[in-house]
Amino acid sequence: SRGIKNTSDKTNQMRKRRTKTMAECKTYLKTKVLKEISDVKLNGPEDGVCSVLNLSFIGCRGEVILHSLDTDGICVSTGSACSSHVKGSHVLTAMGCKPEEIEGAVRFSFCGDNTIDEMDKVLESLKKTVVSQRKLRAAFSRK
Repeated sequence: SRGIKNTSDKTNQMRKRRTKTMAECKTYLKTKVLKEISDVKLNGPEDGVCSVLNLSFIGCRGEVILHSLDTDGICVSTGSACSSHVKGSHVLTAMGCKPEEIEGAVRFSFCGDNTIDEMDKVLESLKKTVVSQRKLRAAFSRK
């Protein structure tokens, strides 16, 4: 009985530590992205779950961001968690997102092993990708 309690206590401590790490990484990335990249919209409540962050990069395609980040070893998803095989996201639509916000939506998932250094790498890759994609789209829209 005592061994079970010790195991339970250790498990709870580890869960709390991992949850705290996820929340810190999510808050850090969200704050930096919203400050350092223009035309980004937060999809969801400010105090949403600590393991998921959904952002729309206006003027970008989420799929292009996904593939670009993937080449840098960063895994993200597009749309909402409820749209894995659907064109667009019925969840983001129901939340009142505009088509261009849905098109540019990217979902970041966090785990207790993530670090702030990793979030800095994500931010740098995102900035490079978003700037490049917006320039390219602007060039093509002028023709």
